[in-house]
Amino acid sequence: MKKIFRFISLVIAVQLSLSPHTASAQNKSSGERKPNIVLILADDLGIGDVSAYHKNHIPTPHIDSLGTHGIRFTDAHVSAAVCMPSRAGLITGRQGTRHGSEFNAGPGLNLNEQNIGELLKQSGYATAVIGKWHLGEKGGRDPLSRGFDEYFGAPSGSQYINPRHPDAVNGSGINVTDDLKNDKPSLTVTRGSEQVVEHEHLTDAFGREAVNFIGRHKHDPFFLYVAFTAPHAPLQTTKKYYNRFPEIADHKARIYAGMVSALDDAVGSILKKLEGDGHDRNTLVIFLSDNGGPDYFRGGPSNAQYSGWKRYHLEGGHRIPFFIRWPAVIAGGKVDSRLTSSLDLFPTIAAAARTTIPSKQPLDGVNLIPFLNGERSDSPHRDLYWRAGANFAVRDGRWKLVVVNKADVDLSLETSRTDGGGLLPGGPYPGVSPFGQHQALYDLDSDIEEKHNLAKTHPEIVAKLLKQYDAWNQSNVTANAKSTRGINTVIDGVTVQLAF
Repeated sequence: MKKIFRFISLVIAVQLSLSPHTASAQNKSSGERKPNIVLILADDLGIGDVSAYHKNHIPTPHIDSLGTHGIRFTDAHVSAAVCMPSRAGLITGRQGTRHGSEFNAGPGLNLNEQNIGELLKQSGYATAVIGKWHLGEKGGRDPLSRGFDEYFGAPSGSQYINPRHPDAVNGSGINVTDDLKNDKPSLTVTRGSEQVVEHEHLTDAFGREAVNFIGRHKHDPFFLYVAFTAPHAPLQTTKKYYNRFPEIADHKARIYAGMVSALDDAVGSILKKLEGDGHDRNTLVIFLSDNGGPDYFRGGPSNAQYSGWKRYHLEGGHRIPFFIRWPAVIAGGKVDSRLTSSLDLFPTIAAAARTTIPSKQPLDGVNLIPFLNGERSDSPHRDLYWRAGANFAVRDGRWKLVVVNKADVDLSLETSRTDGGGLLPGGPYPGVSPFGQHQALYDLDSDIEEKHNLAKTHPEIVAKLLKQYDAWNQSNVTANAKSTRGINTVIDGVTVQLAF
């Protein structure tokens, strides 16, 4: 008996001495499957467009369910207030200003930056992009050249369906008088590297393709990046979704509600497929928007109580709906109010996939898993930063500093009269405005709507945040393209100019 006891003790000691790497390798060899990862990105979806954050606007039961069975974040932000640099930060875990992705212009993602698709493909994952890529098409920047096995989508925005389709309901941005024929749809998308014709509404098509990808990979771990174009302009839905909202009198607002509802249905189809295939418990599902909702029209996009819109460094521009669900690892039904960033998703996904991140380039995000499973109770971030040319913002705990170029009032008035989109002819100021800059300091603990500028009453805090920004900005690089688009608007009663 003593010999048996010594033998058992020796076996236990050997097992305890195994390194995490060795134990992980044994788990893999014994058949343990790595988690699937589904990253769902909406386009220009305001935080107030999701009913879990803003009731009585547009019902989104499927998106809301991610919070019921996972974590809903209330202080989550993207790294830029417009599409391309936000996506560049999301997919690399590094602020876009670190590698040239600062504006909605330029060649696309820096080829020296590793993205999460490349990392996971090297780790044995099947990978796919479905939807809007918007990170470059030429020079090896397309999805198939950047670590993804499959691609179905569009390089940037698109109309959703042939405007003359009998089920199409068209709004702003759609020219129905174009020479289009029902039997020759104008909507083309890319499958792999080939152009194909798509007959379904694009949101439905992206949901369909996501479900099909999941079905083809029942036996392999997969990373699926579904980047919907909805509800980005143009305003276009189908009768199926338009008819869901007879109580909305405004035609454009009703179309917009239909677009969000279609997005919610597509998310629901993905979740249903994961459950049907038995993958729901061991699939990390992440949902967020690439920036805040835009200022198209009242009654449509909503950023709830938050000030500003897409393109602004106010909360409405970068505070977004954000959910994480992974039932096998993270207890659900929680609301997390800690400061969080989309930059955190690269290290979080890498940790979930049990893969090593190359150390050649420091990340700006952190692995969220220890914060979500109870290992850590502190906040993932104390401070966050944003930069778009000479305009920038700093968040440090309760304090938020926004610095933005002042603008010519007369030009602003003229532009608003002559250009429906308010776009500036020739683009924005290339640097600091000749009219100087406006500083706005907000205490988000007491003024989440950013209504009260405290810069004059707390100059010491302004000075502190400016110093922090200067230190952070030292690691940024020059943008890979000049901003060609800008608008004038009003912040804190001052006419200012945004660049994007």
